Amino acid sequence: MSATIVTETRGLPGTVASAAAARHFIRQALSSVRCPDSSDAELCVSELVANSAEHSLSSGPNGTILVRVDAWPGGARVEVRDAGPRTNAGIPAMPESQPPLDAESARGLWLVGQVADTFGFTPGVAWCQFSWPGGTGVPVLPPVAVIPARLSPDCEHLREMR
Repeated sequence: MSATIVTETRGLPGTVASAAAARHFIRQALSSVRCPDSSDAELCVSELVANSAEHSLSSGPNGTILVRVDAWPGGARVEVRDAGPRTNAGIPAMPESQPPLDAESARGLWLVGQVADTFGFTPGVAWCQFSWPGGTGVPVLPPVAVIPARLSPDCEHLREMR
């Protein structure tokens, strides 16, 4: 039996304030596949969007961050795409242990690593995957399509927050 995969994307402004819109988007998308609790996915997308807004070229004027969710009964993959790292930003390293509470960076990726079933990142793309009880297992996910990063019409008001 193959699972029905629901795929949705949302383009958001490249600002830290977009993390809230990303949480709302994930909550709505996961409710369509009867996710019993989307809080872990919401936390992770919030951290990944904030990282993109803080450390990528998408944080520049009119920058856009693309959030994609592939959801099925029993699980989901969340992906955050941006324009790649700023030249001085480098590629973040995954902390091996919990960063100190007063650390100025690295807590977000550590949290994602603790909460998601699996996750990864390359320059310009970060993703995480979740499962929950009662699902149909993990389907073979389609390859990630090249989707132009553009602002979703229902998020245009966020441009004013820049």
